Amino acid sequence: EIKKHLPSVILSSNQESYAIFDKLLNHKNSLIASRTRSILNLIPTNSQLVDLFDSIVLFDSNQSSLAQFFSPESNSLIKILYNLEVLSIRITNDENFKQKFINKSGLNLLIDIFDSVIDTDDNLVEQLLILLINLVDFVLLDQSEPMVKKSLVSINSKLIDLLLKTFIKKSTNLNFNTKISVKSINLVYNLICSNLNQIDCLIESSLFRTNIVNVLIGAKCSQIRHNLAKFFTRMSNLTETIKYKLIILILKNTRVPIWTNSTKHMRSSARNLISQSSEYFTLLSNLIENMSPKLLSMDSENELNAENLLKNQINWFRMFNLSSNLDQVLLNGQFGLTKAILTNCSSQIKDSYGAQLTDILIKLFLFQPFFSSCGMMLEQQTQQVGYDLLLELTKKSGDNFSRIKAHVCQFNQENKISECNFTPLVKSFKQKYLGLKNGGSTCYMNAVLQQLFMIPGICEYIQFMNNSNASRDLNHEKQLLFELENVFVHLKKSNQEFYSPERFWQNFRMWNSGDSINIREQQDAFDFFISLTDQIDEYIQKELKKEPVFKSIFEGKYSNQFICQDCEHSYDRQEAFLALNLSVKTFSNLEQSMAQFVKDELLTGDNSYLCEKCNKKSPIPNFKKKIKPTLDLTLATQILADQLLFEQRFNQRYFFKRSAIKRTCLKQLPNYLCIQLKRFDYDWESNQALKFDDYFEFPINLNVKPFTHDYLNKVNSHSIDCDYELCGIIVHSGQANAGHYYSFIKELYNSDDLIDEEASDTNASKWFKFNDTYIDEIKIDEKFLIEECFGGNFNKKDSYLPEERTRYWNAYMLFYKRKSFDSKSLFKVDDFNRKNEEKIQFRDSISELSDLVEQCDHKVKEYQLDKEIRIENLNLLKQNLIVNETYFQTIDLIFNFLFCIYFKLKNKLKNNFCLKKWFDLFDNNSTRQICIHIVEFFGQSNNLELLKSHLADNAVDKEIHEFITSLIVLIINRLESEHQIAILDSLMESLFSLVTNSLLNTNLNSVFKIIYSFVCSKDENVHAFLGKQKLFEQKLIDLICKSSLLQLKNFHILFEIVSVIELKKFGIEKNIFDDNVTVKQFIGVFEYINKDHLEHTLQLIKKFCNSEASCLMFIKQILLYLDESCLLQVDSRQIFELLEDVIVS
Repeated sequence: EIKKHLPSVILSSNQESYAIFDKLLNHKNSLIASRTRSILNLIPTNSQLVDLFDSIVLFDSNQSSLAQFFSPESNSLIKILYNLEVLSIRITNDENFKQKFINKSGLNLLIDIFDSVIDTDDNLVEQLLILLINLVDFVLLDQSEPMVKKSLVSINSKLIDLLLKTFIKKSTNLNFNTKISVKSINLVYNLICSNLNQIDCLIESSLFRTNIVNVLIGAKCSQIRHNLAKFFTRMSNLTETIKYKLIILILKNTRVPIWTNSTKHMRSSARNLISQSSEYFTLLSNLIENMSPKLLSMDSENELNAENLLKNQINWFRMFNLSSNLDQVLLNGQFGLTKAILTNCSSQIKDSYGAQLTDILIKLFLFQPFFSSCGMMLEQQTQQVGYDLLLELTKKSGDNFSRIKAHVCQFNQENKISECNFTPLVKSFKQKYLGLKNGGSTCYMNAVLQQLFMIPGICEYIQFMNNSNASRDLNHEKQLLFELENVFVHLKKSNQEFYSPERFWQNFRMWNSGDSINIREQQDAFDFFISLTDQIDEYIQKELKKEPVFKSIFEGKYSNQFICQDCEHSYDRQEAFLALNLSVKTFSNLEQSMAQFVKDELLTGDNSYLCEKCNKKSPIPNFKKKIKPTLDLTLATQILADQLLFEQRFNQRYFFKRSAIKRTCLKQLPNYLCIQLKRFDYDWESNQALKFDDYFEFPINLNVKPFTHDYLNKVNSHSIDCDYELCGIIVHSGQANAGHYYSFIKELYNSDDLIDEEASDTNASKWFKFNDTYIDEIKIDEKFLIEECFGGNFNKKDSYLPEERTRYWNAYMLFYKRKSFDSKSLFKVDDFNRKNEEKIQFRDSISELSDLVEQCDHKVKEYQLDKEIRIENLNLLKQNLIVNETYFQTIDLIFNFLFCIYFKLKNKLKNNFCLKKWFDLFDNNSTRQICIHIVEFFGQSNNLELLKSHLADNAVDKEIHEFITSLIVLIINRLESEHQIAILDSLMESLFSLVTNSLLNTNLNSVFKIIYSFVCSKDENVHAFLGKQKLFEQKLIDLICKSSLLQLKNFHILFEIVSVIELKKFGIEKNIFDDNVTVKQFIGVFEYINKDHLEHTLQLIKKFCNSEASCLMFIKQILLYLDESCLLQVDSRQIFELLEDVIVS
């Protein structure tokens, strides 16, 4: 009853409402039509429209046609969409209606609607197309029905064309719904499967041939490219002939940029195509790899002849120039394509072209630094595909295997890497900038150095200044300039992941002091900034007679003004500054603090100002008296005193001070405005340093006009640029006497000095966080600044109770760049060269020749540092080509070979390469990364079972036991020295599980040796791990107690393991000697085993016997053991020695 009074029910009960709605749907105003449709979606479907559809489709009582409801001439798009929704409801919910609809050429109607709206540019077209495609798909769901088959005969080709047209047109539009493209291409495949005869027509059609491959590369949505590749793969699986035709189609219709030799000077449109080509190469590789070998091995006239394809690939590799990250996408795809071709090649073709391809892959790409002075490091994924290609070359080709083996062995011999000199991983193509190593507490240096380096022009100017000086003297300032250049050039050109500026640490002196800095002692970042810039500028200006670099960038001038209240005379005294020091304690933002900086101060009373202009107006009488010569000293002194008193009173009367206004303002603006926020202070009463973490805002864009001299003095200054943009922030995190510095820096591009050539196609306003060796791209916005830079308090949300906390990380130094400033206008190296040339124009020939020789020497020195860094980069690349994760994966092959093949060979076949050589190979090359990778290999479930079976099986050769045991012990020792032993926990747990309750069932000596090496480690992680393995220790003790001494004779290491564990926890937990059975076994073992092999066991006994009670108990047990034993049959010498040791202890 309540529902009857709902507005939707009331509207739907009156058919006149729908008549009004129909008219409104066709209204010219699209907004009215759209809102009308929204109302119709809220009320029940128009029953009158449903009855009309039923009368036409089911009863044939209505002479009209369904087409009239979907005609664009008489209906708006929104009206057509509503009618189609109603029709869709009837078709999907009534099977009888669906059959009748098909019989009445309903599919033709849907196709006509499809055709009429596909070229319409309207927002509603997307909804119409999705509805139409879903409806057609639903109607064609059961294609076995006779009526559906009959309809498909006439409409199949037209429907496929429409769907393809929809797919091609909409796939290139990133804003369009991807569901339409995906559904349309899937429906095309279903239609093709219903009639395979149409495939040839489809492939030959101009619409398909011209545009489909362009979508495979040009579609901006990866989902569309992936689904199209899947469509091709499903088509190719139908027949081999179709697969052949599709490969030819893809190869012939590929856009030119895919086969380019370099992407260095490409336009952005071509770059986009290459960046989207991974699906294209994957599809083509899969099609060729899964193709019948017969089709690839036909005569030379065959378009897919394997030999011809391989020749094309070799020619492309020879011409290709690897220069950017985008080139890696191309190279990755070409590697995969070449591997697919080789998969279906005969061994003869591999042997014929193996030498060329091997040399190209190894010398030009995979191991380029070993053969070229300008080598580059491939990304991990590209490396992996390249290594897979090399492995494919070795299959069924012994010659290729020998070539590759010779190269790899040579590389391993050339890379003599030790643990101490191994360098960090090479900087990847995606990593633009280099980090700086923290020497202990040198984060303040790193934060400032990165800020200075990122300012365009500074690095180039310092490099030029250094090279323009002929003499490499060793005084402090010169050496500091050279080391600063060294740091900057490494940051610019080195391929390391980070750089360690050790020589800069040694040569820098704070405030020109004689002592080098202590890298373990924290310093103030602002003090370092001022000290470094002063020392460098002073040397450049005084010694090199050149323009100082940092003053040219950071120096401004402020004016100290005194304005007389009486005569309004203004006295200005200008002072230079490199940075403004602003208070944060009593202000909430930068503008308030700067306003306080220029705030007027009234000078009165004792602080009054002596105005020169006012005093010049006062009369100065001649009050001096001549002193007559006299011999009376007292009289002369009195006359002189009266004269001084008179002068003093005159000055007080005529030269008096005036009230004045004092203020400080910006007179000359710097190109880069550096601001120090004064967050640190010292409390002399409590004798402790303070840090103010108060909330303090600063803007991204700063206008300093209200704080300038011209503005405050009401001087017209429209021509002066006062707009600055934030380009750097140094953050201090921590307390006053301890903390950490890091920087946020904006990437500032110059048109000709881009660090990354691809940056020209992207937004230049990127920000990066420089935190010592870690560099991450960030996004600077208001929220970020509040959370990371402004300081203040915040409420912790993940706490049960509201908790206010202080942000102890906040901005300490700010760097603003003048928007109109261009570094090129300041640092013109060409001008300096031109000046040097002008100096020698009118000199004698000998002097001129001397200068020319000197200039040539300068050029040689100019490239010396670049050459050193290039050599460093090459050596680094050589190391990292061998010592990297991708190369380590070959270890999997080695261990699979050892466990699955080599260990099963007969001894005669093993003689050529014995296990000792295998162990020496690992011993000489087992860096930390290799050890970790071996542990990860054994961590896999199937490999772990292989390891356990080979260790515990008595039938396994003794030499294999020793090899596996020695290898794992070697890994334990190496990882302990690198403090990485914690990664062994899972492996050790598996080895612990091999210890059974009997010593007779398995060969446990190898397992005990490994466990002993592990428990002897002094690493804290081992101690923590053993604390969790109490059941394992108890299992060992039970094994000792249950076994006879004759059985334990060969397992002295078992007593040593238990003793080491007990010594680590001695005095903390219950001692094992509280049990008499255990004591008896520990005494009896000295009867059968030399005490030199029981070092830790004897040490444990002595430590236990430190107390008198424990000592007496142990002596009693030894005497009982001797009493129970027959002295004639037992070697009691060591028992008595043990008794002596216990008594002495």
